[in-house]
Amino acid sequence: MWYRFEAWNQEWHYGWTRDPDVAEAVSDSLSKGREANLYSAVALSDSDDEADTERRGDDAKPLRLINGLVCDDDTHTSDFDA
Repeated sequence: MWYRFEAWNQEWHYGWTRDPDVAEAVSDSLSKGREANLYSAVALSDSDDEADTERRGDDAKPLRLINGLVCDDDTHTSDFDA
């Protein structure tokens, strides 16, 4: 599942995971140390062609081509343990 991690007035981040616990761990990690504008995970789709058309318009490239995803199939909740 593709996820968009968003917070008010903050940069959006993207990631892929089949584990909703990983998406929650990413949100918690991005929100660490914040009291406001906390990140939340927004589920997008499972499509290989999923793109950020909401932010980048109809010509947005597929998320799978973006460098710097905050999670992928190799990410586990233990990656975020303090």
